[in-house]
Amino acid sequence: MIALERLRYTYPESPRPALLDLDLTIAGGECVLVGGVSGSGKSTLLRAINGLVPHFYGGRFGGRAIVAGLDTRLARPQVLAAHVGTVFQDHPSRFLTASVEEEVAFSLEVAVSDPRRIPARVREVVDRLGVAELAGRQLDRLSAGEQARLAIAAAAARGPRILVLDEPVTHIDPSGAQAVVHWVEQMARQDGVTVVVAEHRSETWAQAVDRRVRLAPTGAIEDAAAERRAPEVEPSVWDHVAPPTSAGLRARGLQVAFNGRSVLRGIDLDLEPGEIVALVGRNGSGKTTLLRSLMGILPAQAGDVQVGRASIRGRPVRETARRIGYVPQAPSSMLFADTVADEIGLTLGQHGRAARSAVEPWLESFGLRGLADRYPRDLSAGERQRLALAVVLAAGRPILLLDEPTLGMDRPRLAWLGAMLDAFRRAGAAILLATHDAAFVADYATRAILLSGGRVAAQGTPVDVLDADPAFADALRRWRVEAMGEATTARVGHADDR
Repeated sequence: MIALERLRYTYPESPRPALLDLDLTIAGGECVLVGGVSGSGKSTLLRAINGLVPHFYGGRFGGRAIVAGLDTRLARPQVLAAHVGTVFQDHPSRFLTASVEEEVAFSLEVAVSDPRRIPARVREVVDRLGVAELAGRQLDRLSAGEQARLAIAAAAARGPRILVLDEPVTHIDPSGAQAVVHWVEQMARQDGVTVVVAEHRSETWAQAVDRRVRLAPTGAIEDAAAERRAPEVEPSVWDHVAPPTSAGLRARGLQVAFNGRSVLRGIDLDLEPGEIVALVGRNGSGKTTLLRSLMGILPAQAGDVQVGRASIRGRPVRETARRIGYVPQAPSSMLFADTVADEIGLTLGQHGRAARSAVEPWLESFGLRGLADRYPRDLSAGERQRLALAVVLAAGRPILLLDEPTLGMDRPRLAWLGAMLDAFRRAGAAILLATHDAAFVADYATRAILLSGGRVAAQGTPVDVLDADPAFADALRRWRVEAMGEATTARVGHADDR
């Protein structure tokens, strides 16, 4: 079904290959999980399967890629799209309509389906994937997790022979993620669909995949026994990021509604200096809305937010941003410079440290040194996330609001992120982060809050709060089992080496 032979690919103006002499064969009906560090070529591999590499991106392409019997060098992406369904990382930018039903129907129309069957097929798809509750909703009012579920439904609606999924459940809460995994597994087992998934959270797919492949940073297939370590946090960075003053944040009675639909229902929240508070909950529970409300981007219809002892009501967002650093789910929206180094330099320049020598420690600490001259929006999802964090942390704000900061990061890089945020917390920062990553919450949060239906359903120690929701408790259990398995494999590998 898929045969990649000595595949080599280099993006235009890139100094090194994204894929290097890659050999991979995937049989029909097989479900394969592709892992690797951020920037190792996982997304590029999927683009090589659907033909976007090299036809859309250009660059230098070598070797062969045979997909569904077609040579991708000769078959255009439009032809391959009849056989390959794709779910991209950046869902909102890929939607072409305004509503849930229209998006699924559009996918069917592109496939030249019988127009008379489209309404029934739309109902079948939304019911089967569990997105029926989203019917009638506008896409710009869906949470990131809800958008992800819709993207998968639209890609699968045409019944493709091959499905390539790029971080498909990263935005989805544990319960929704398991529903998606089960549905994808069902397509592979019962319908014979070949599935290729690029995903950092391997524990989510552990029981569904037939095989795992890991890419090395060079873009080649990595030795299964290769040792992976967490990157170091460069100490010199922390000479510059300690918040100049500590400040807490307080919210009382926050209420937000969209088109008469309540999203936040009287939220009370306290965030103190020296805390990392994790905000967890199912998709659509109000996490992103709460962060945007605390920032002042989305003013609440009722209630108040105070930074220190001053209310932000009626104040411009740019004024609130002098005390609060905010990283949204889609970090591309806050990246404007021509290069990675310039992006960090713009922030440091506001504090009189625009020289390249001041930028270097940030590039080193955030694993961006080799990407210093790249255009920020051409980076992988994980690389963009690290750059956005560097830009916000470089400003030294006393309060941080981080929406899904773990997106696109593998476990070694997550350990780095946890150490970095803990160092900032110990320097006096107050950190509130929204995430679906139960393991990260258990390991690094000092406190957790569970949202449900726009209300605070539980708060307390991270483990107690995760246990309050069976899906999060199960996600944490699965991660621990996976981590124990990896540790055992590593010990066996070291023993074999000796």
